[in-house]
Amino acid sequence: MSLRRLLLVACLLLVLLPTDRARADGWEDMRDEFRTAMKSDKWKERQDGFIYLEGYDRPEAVEEILRALKRETNAAVELAALDALAAQKSKGSREVLFKIARKGKGRERLLVINALARQPSLDVGDMLLEVAAGKDGPAAAQAALALEDQKHPDTVKILVPLLKSKHWQVRRAAAITLKAFRPDEAVKPLADALALSKGRDRNEILAALLEITGETFGNDPAAWKAFARGTPAAEIRARPKHPPYAFGVPIYGQRVVICLDNSLRMTDRHPFGDERLRKLSTAPDGKAIPWIRVATNGQFAHAQ
Repeated sequence: MSLRRLLLVACLLLVLLPTDRARADGWEDMRDEFRTAMKSDKWKERQDGFIYLEGYDRPEAVEEILRALKRETNAAVELAALDALAAQKSKGSREVLFKIARKGKGRERLLVINALARQPSLDVGDMLLEVAAGKDGPAAAQAALALEDQKHPDTVKILVPLLKSKHWQVRRAAAITLKAFRPDEAVKPLADALALSKGRDRNEILAALLEITGETFGNDPAAWKAFARGTPAAEIRARPKHPPYAFGVPIYGQRVVICLDNSLRMTDRHPFGDERLRKLSTAPDGKAIPWIRVATNGQFAHAQ
């Protein structure tokens, strides 16, 4: 928590400490101040409004936060709003948040799931498992990611079937969280998912297989399936198919846009040593870049 946030919360607590009655009686004043802050054209004032609401854990605060979030476009203010939502942990507040997480729509539902991810508890985990198993692809993916920090005992049981989802975002999210849990029973489903994958999720599926098994067969679905069937690793001759690379990064997505910013910094000397530059300029199965002639950021970017 930043020093500025600590000072704001400390000042708020000084006002709220005397009695619970003072807290209850202060809500309407705080709500009015919050609404005034939300009308400001200065993003820091709107951010402060959300920070102050962290001290008011009640259903009405949840509703105020979500109403203001619908109009907010500044990323820093949105992060403060998510912090304020994550601070809403009382029974009444969670009832509102759970209802939206289960039945909400669009961006609001995703933001609430994101906030609940920072409330580790059994009941939050139960709700996230329910959403992850649902039919709303974006919400299921967000819930699957949120389960990484919940450590719920049923997470693996719910996420493994999601590797067969028709939504690549859900398969990707399931692989990311399974990587954190490292369950042996996920190896075969991950290998099967890799064989069917044709896009962005392949990167996370491969990362999960590597983390769980320690093997390095790369992008070779047949090798991974053989390993999952019980073939000893020493008997498997992997023949990985390399995807395109850009700046040393494998590109598994099917629709990719690379933007170059031709700023004045492009004439600066690049920050890489010879060994790092050579690795970034030598993609497997790709055309080698004459890295020895690359001296500036611009030359490096355009050579890639």
